[in-house]
Amino acid sequence: MSTWSGIRHKLEQDYLCPVLRRRIQYFATSYSKSADHEGQAAIRMDGIEVLRSNYYIYFENVWTKFHQLRSTTLKDCDSAKEAIDRAHAYALEQGSFDQKVFYKAFGIFDNQSIGKSLVSENPLVRIFALLDRRLGKRRLLALEESMEQEFDWVRAFYVIRMQAEGLIEKEKHSGGTTMSQIASFYLLKDGRRQELSDGDCSADVYMAIWDYCESELDLDVRFPAPQTEETLDCALLEGELAEKLLAALKGHDLPELATEIASDWGLPAEAVQSGLETLLSHLELTQGGGALLYEMI
Repeated sequence: MSTWSGIRHKLEQDYLCPVLRRRIQYFATSYSKSADHEGQAAIRMDGIEVLRSNYYIYFENVWTKFHQLRSTTLKDCDSAKEAIDRAHAYALEQGSFDQKVFYKAFGIFDNQSIGKSLVSENPLVRIFALLDRRLGKRRLLALEESMEQEFDWVRAFYVIRMQAEGLIEKEKHSGGTTMSQIASFYLLKDGRRQELSDGDCSADVYMAIWDYCESELDLDVRFPAPQTEETLDCALLEGELAEKLLAALKGHDLPELATEIASDWGLPAEAVQSGLETLLSHLELTQGGGALLYEMI
């Protein structure tokens, strides 16, 4: 199987339409500390996650649907495989998936025509196709009627592509994909929750930093975080994890690190450096038993 770096290069460089290059980023990772290296995957637009899911959300949907089918319409022993297949399909239709499902979708997309991908049974494959450079403006416009029957979370990428190509105005399609960029830090210590400064940095700066931590430092900063329906992104840093990240940041030249991270995300290096300095100062506060919680709402 291709490496993730190879898959990402193909999606962001070989296939992605020119108007969205450096604006759309694909992300996938596995949790190195989990039993079977379960993980998550996401698609980001200008640093903000438009779509994200993980193993735990995905398999909760799979097993809920599986038990429902086994207790109603598919009770007999011979129907077990059909039930699990339908449960997996259902979970994906709900917009839930893990990194392995993401890789599999890319494999399908990478080995068939753009026409077949646009009508694929796999909604992730259809998303890859909607962002593909081989999909011209005339054909893109012709999809408008069929998009009315599409899942909201897939149609969001059609809107993104149409807006980027200048085929629709942004204010005409504001529903379903609106996300704020409010970044908040909290110090959790002695049973108290104290709000800390965000360093006047936008949420996409911190998302870029978390991406670096997980891909380059192999630190699962999001894994233990208390994700809620209102939270677009979050990270919980405590104990050994906080100490490791603090040591890693202290061991780097922050201006150089900021430049490295900023170049991958198309962000100002000064903004990323301010975010790193803010994170470093907050991590210092966790020494002695505290925890640092980050939320983007």
